[in-house]
Amino acid sequence: MKYYPVFLNLKGKLCVVVGGGQVAERKVLGLLGAGAVVKVISPQLTKKLTKLKEQGKIIGHLRHWRSPDIKKACLVIAATNDYSVNEKIYQQAEKQKIPVNVVDDPKHSSFIVPSLVKKGDIILAISTSGKSPALARFLRQKLEKVIGPEYIYLGKFLGKLRKWLFSQKIDNRERQRIFSLLAGERSLDLIRQKKRREWERHLRSIIGNDFSLKKLGMGK
Repeated sequence: MKYYPVFLNLKGKLCVVVGGGQVAERKVLGLLGAGAVVKVISPQLTKKLTKLKEQGKIIGHLRHWRSPDIKKACLVIAATNDYSVNEKIYQQAEKQKIPVNVVDDPKHSSFIVPSLVKKGDIILAISTSGKSPALARFLRQKLEKVIGPEYIYLGKFLGKLRKWLFSQKIDNRERQRIFSLLAGERSLDLIRQKKRREWERHLRSIIGNDFSLKKLGMGK
């Protein structure tokens, strides 16, 4: 099966996780990190999930799942250890046209969750189309070693630069030229080696002689 990769904006949106074990806990933490409103349904919860419930960070129902539980949800994750329950959750979510993921069961999922590399604002999603989670984890571990702090800094810099260029009414073609030259190995090498003066000279050679990091609020 071929999948269409997408990043969802879940801020303030209701997401339901059915299950209260370690797998469900990981899913809940990921959803909270994305700013979702998370409801968890399970007779038992891990210590971490119990604490999150007590702190009011998740909505927790200590009981078995019921079909109305997913009403108004924008996303559902089934993470129980009962195949028949997971299948019922899948069927109910499909009936209500709600995206659903059944953990470790791509056939009963309308979407699958990729393995992620998160470094600052950089998020890399890795998938083997559900065929080998172990390979996805291996690739994630390799990429985590490659994406160092210089990438985080460059991402932050380019984000600020983008806003500044818009404020200066720089046309689209010129913006594309600037970004194509800056988003590369030369910039990463200068940042990695902390060659600030050479970095500033590099920026001025591309953006203009009057440019400085101070204009982005990134100067000393």
